[in-house]
Amino acid sequence: MNNYVPRVATAEVTGAYLQPRLSKNNRQTLTQSGNRRPTGQTTGTQTENRKRKTQLRTRSIVSQSHDNLGPIEKLKLEDLTARCSASHEGRKVLQERICVRVDRLFNMLFSASPFLESFHERRKSTDLSMGGWTRNAKGQNERIVTVTVALQANLGPKTAKVIETQVMRECSQPGQLYSIDVESVNEDIPYADTFVVQVHYCLRATVEHHTDVQVFAQVKFLKSVWAVVKAFIEKNAYAGLEEFCQSLYCALLNEIKKM
Repeated sequence: MNNYVPRVATAEVTGAYLQPRLSKNNRQTLTQSGNRRPTGQTTGTQTENRKRKTQLRTRSIVSQSHDNLGPIEKLKLEDLTARCSASHEGRKVLQERICVRVDRLFNMLFSASPFLESFHERRKSTDLSMGGWTRNAKGQNERIVTVTVALQANLGPKTAKVIETQVMRECSQPGQLYSIDVESVNEDIPYADTFVVQVHYCLRATVEHHTDVQVFAQVKFLKSVWAVVKAFIEKNAYAGLEEFCQSLYCALLNEIKKM
């Protein structure tokens, strides 16, 4: 696997977000005698000139944006050779195509990004600590994230500490694929020592420079518990994961619109 972990990437933004405004001079048209025409009345020549100026301005803005974003030509399918080595087991809690390049999305989700900090702040999470990527004993890229999350349950504790161990699979390749395994351990909640939550993130680049995102989750029990307790834990864990992923997806869409 390439040892490079991208820290800075650029998003692919479509021209749909670019809405140039006409200048004041273009909004006002005058008759040959010098009198101002009523609003909405223009000659055919003036209308064409106005359209031409708008088109030139739009092309200029789009060109400048594309210069900042880097090449926007479609990739060839045969160039996307990376394949995820994970079995994609468990419950699929998210599957979406996001209009942002894969390196940029990886940085947003798996680094100490302003986006992630803002996302957790809006969810009233506290004590967020995001470690950097380092090599573990197995030679894999790994980082530790800890956060105290707010719980919505009517009964029981109102917060819980979560410790995430995030491991990047060797099949990951910048510009093409990021395969991330996350194991979460909870503290300060009943039966916290009986289970862990395993989540797999698969971020795959498309030929259009977008990213296909799949997230799979499993609840793994470390100790035997009563069937009713097991069912309760699984129900609440999966419900929480699905809500978290949908909230994260919506936040990503809102953030991309600002780019």
